Amino acid sequence: MTTTAAILLFSYGTLQDKKVQVAHFGRELRGRPANPADEVAGSVFEITAEELAAADQYEVSDYERVAVELKSGAQAWVYVRA
Repeated sequence: MTTTAAILLFSYGTLQDKKVQVAHFGRELRGRPANPADEVAGSVFEITAEELAAADQYEVSDYERVAVELKSGAQAWVYVRA
């Protein structure tokens, strides 16, 4: 049996909204807080490669996806203003 490693996606905006998640991923994502209050607050989600492609479709051209290291040390994708 092959297992696929989860992809981490950090969100500090509308992708935290459960209705947006269901509309674009077909499910509610399970997230957890990723940063202290004095930094950019957001959630980090474990998603599939297909869901990452759906997130790329959701985000407008004003944003680009970049890899970041969170304060926790985890590597995650995040969309930032282009």
